[in-house]
Amino acid sequence: MSMKPSHALRANLLLALPLWCGQALAFPALKDEPLQPLMAAASAEYQRYMAHPVALAAPKDALAWPCAVSPAELDVFANTVDSDNDPVAKAELVNDARSGGMPPSRIVYANKVVTPVRAQCEGGKLSGPVEFWVEYDQTVGSSQITLKYHNLIRVRAQALQGRPDGAVLVTGTTLSQQTEYADRATADMMAAQPKPKISTVFFMAFTVAGPAPKTSVAIARTTVDGALSLTTRTRFSRPDGQVVEDGYGAFGGPGHHDSRTLRRNGKLHGPQQTFAGMMGQFPIAASTVCWQEGEKVLTNTCPAD
Repeated sequence: MSMKPSHALRANLLLALPLWCGQALAFPALKDEPLQPLMAAASAEYQRYMAHPVALAAPKDALAWPCAVSPAELDVFANTVDSDNDPVAKAELVNDARSGGMPPSRIVYANKVVTPVRAQCEGGKLSGPVEFWVEYDQTVGSSQITLKYHNLIRVRAQALQGRPDGAVLVTGTTLSQQTEYADRATADMMAAQPKPKISTVFFMAFTVAGPAPKTSVAIARTTVDGALSLTTRTRFSRPDGQVVEDGYGAFGGPGHHDSRTLRRNGKLHGPQQTFAGMMGQFPIAASTVCWQEGEKVLTNTCPAD
């Protein structure tokens, strides 16, 4: 689910492993109320998986949908909507690229193989418990770099009139991944590097856009050449429309608060914070960058309203 780690990062992960691996696992204690039930659902699924950690695999025999279900409907449940078809994601990708002086990226999901497991319909629409698997290719690409993932996910939710009703729970794994570079010299240099062995299992709980904006909690358990990391990313919208994104677990134990990013109207707006921590034996200093309507500004105050 992320870019290939450098040699330094892999070494740091190996150094960081003893800091928390033998300790009781403590996920982030989230204070924001919209995130709390999602954190409970995602972390409970993680604990269930770790109690019996077997390779994820879709059932061999697919059931038939009890009514007509469109690919677009399933994309909402599976969180596999292309960024071009998601106005919020598209705006954020374009604006973030502009803010960073980089070419814009697109997220595309293709080659989807759906295996229905459980469903019922009412009035020709999914209604009640829904469960299905999806195997698919995900591409996150710009004119300079393209990240490619082959994922398998299990989706469980309650449906009402063809849409998720409440939280959707997704458990998945990245079966393979690769990075492609448009610059030939960079591509040749990276091709000459040893290929790390990467394994990722992820657990996500989210609510779809509707009466309230999309809210999500995503936990990723990743091993890189045997070094383990457990990270959490959260996203929710405050009543005034401000989007808050937080990251945990990269600079310390799984509960360590690493970063916070604020957005408004699809643009970076307010203080973007990195909190002090450790990556292996190397300290990460606290830092703040101020954004106003997608523009970086130098100021002693950084309003987020």
